[in-house]
Amino acid sequence: MPSTKRRQRTSGTTRLSIKGQVVIPEAVCQRVGLKRGDQFLVLADKDTICLRLLHPPSSREWSQLRELANLLAAGTQQTAAAG
Repeated sequence: MPSTKRRQRTSGTTRLSIKGQVVIPEAVCQRVGLKRGDQFLVLADKDTICLRLLHPPSSREWSQLRELANLLAAGTQQTAAAG
């Protein structure tokens, strides 16, 4: 029999402050595991605003980014030398 496990959601309401700040309800912060200093990507379309939690890259991802940057830099130097 397939699992009928439902995804639990947490919600709340908030207001925009005079300074343009929005407080995320405590229950939502706890559910998602948010902590002070977390950063978000903010996406907006008409009357919908979405916050996407940004995670710092893992050490493996950093290594891959460094390798890519080195390859791109090497290619730029070769192109400049040829031109």
